[in-house]
Amino acid sequence: MSEKKETFTERTLREMRLDKTPTSTKKKRNISRIIMLVDVLIIAIVIIFLNTRNTKDEYAAASVNGSGLNMRFSVNNEKDSKTYMFTITLLSSTDTEKTWTFEPCLAALKLSRAGSLFYEDKFGGKISKISMLPGEARTFPLQIPSEIIDTYLKESVNAAKRRKTLFDLFVKPGETIKAEAELNLQDKISATISFEHEVEK
Repeated sequence: MSEKKETFTERTLREMRLDKTPTSTKKKRNISRIIMLVDVLIIAIVIIFLNTRNTKDEYAAASVNGSGLNMRFSVNNEKDSKTYMFTITLLSSTDTEKTWTFEPCLAALKLSRAGSLFYEDKFGGKISKISMLPGEARTFPLQIPSEIIDTYLKESVNAAKRRKTLFDLFVKPGETIKAEAELNLQDKISATISFEHEVEK
């Protein structure tokens, strides 16, 4: 008995059914998995990039003018010694030699986070007067252990209650610290800079 010949219509219907078979679904699943793997790979690359790049500001500076002085305030993160070096550089912008009087000391350093002051120190604790010629400059450094910032952040309520995310396992979150230097002149002059600090575990 000879097999029944398949008509054009039957063949077309059979082919249409084949398109809806598990093989077609399997192909779609494979494509979806490939897309998902590519997405995961891209996310992993971004996380590795964020974790390996330098997230801390190594150096930040700001300048301000007043009372015949140009003040440059800067901070440098010295990782090897685990300290921050704050520096005030004063440049005379007068036409003649001039003497400036400071009370009670050269300048004050203030560190704050999210509007809360947590540390104060002094530049030139024994300096009450400075005389400079036109164009002359003087630099005054102040070194602070990074442990001071670590201790504050670890003890602060916000840091203690901060919810950890999966992202934190790969990227160390930094905290923005604001530093202000204020010259103790009669007409006070101040400059502000911000830098990122990562708490040492």
